[in-house]
Amino acid sequence: QQLAKLTAPIAGVVTRLSAVLGANVDVGQVLVEITDTQSLDVQLFLSPAAAAKVSNGQSVTFREVSADDAPTIGTGKVVDVSAVVDSASRGVMVRVALQGAKRTLRLGESLYGQIPTATHLKAIVIPDDALVPTGEGFLVFVVDSANKAHARPVTVGARNGHRVWVSDGLKAAETIVTAGAYGMDDGAAVVTKKKPEP
Repeated sequence: QQLAKLTAPIAGVVTRLSAVLGANVDVGQVLVEITDTQSLDVQLFLSPAAAAKVSNGQSVTFREVSADDAPTIGTGKVVDVSAVVDSASRGVMVRVALQGAKRTLRLGESLYGQIPTATHLKAIVIPDDALVPTGEGFLVFVVDSANKAHARPVTVGARNGHRVWVSDGLKAAETIVTAGAYGMDDGAAVVTKKKPEP
């Protein structure tokens, strides 16, 4: 029996140790797994429909929570989009090379990634609280010059967190009801809430 000294080709953190001191090992047996913490990848799981819009090289923004106004904690680039659906999550794994992190990220930490897949110039974006679901789609209550709210059907183009892109049914600069719209009657009087002074 002969002892051998193993030297890792990289510096990193030991994330798995399967070797036992004094035990025999087979050729090709994995003894130690080491992660290079300076070169981390992030795995995102997207729906198959969303993954179909993603390609290598796209930019990714990471946040700790899914809210749009949450602070950004890092960026990256898509390096691989899996060709199969994960049996456990039912999602498609997208691998992202982390390029810039504003703090130390931990192995196994959960992040939320945002990948822009399309650009719509002059898009009308409203908070999702303004949408009222109906059997056929969605309504938005538009406020007229007499402060009366009128239901109007709208078409939702896409969602991004708590923001909704309305592709049809609204015009720029129209005033809409963003709180208490659900259950509102057509023609109801509304009160505009003023923004607090800074």
